[in-house]
Amino acid sequence: MGRYDLRKLKTKLHLDDVAKIAAITEEEIYLTNGYVISYDHMGECCEHNFADFLSIKDTPFEDFKFQQLTFEATEYGFLLNGYHINCYSYQNGYYTSEVDIYVYDPYTKKKIEVLNTWGEVKE
Repeated sequence: MGRYDLRKLKTKLHLDDVAKIAAITEEEIYLTNGYVISYDHMGECCEHNFADFLSIKDTPFEDFKFQQLTFEATEYGFLLNGYHINCYSYQNGYYTSEVDIYVYDPYTKKKIEVLNTWGEVKE
């Protein structure tokens, strides 16, 4: 079985309302309709895996309106509606570089796993 088997590599999520980005932090992207995009990783003691959401701050992506979110895994990160977000893994090379991407749905009050991807390993 290959590295990509049993992984979520592409997901489309239809939103109830048209949205645009309200705010971007190191850990989350907040949308104007209440949805929140975040990442998670159950790390060991010597690793830190994360999505670099700040990489899309101050880009034209912040001004787009959309009613669907499309997530697609890339080699070191993922595409969010066509915009690349880098993922990184600070470690010594011994641990996994996996990063899971989630969307919080304000209507169901649930956090939905939408994508599994990998970060570029940095030491």
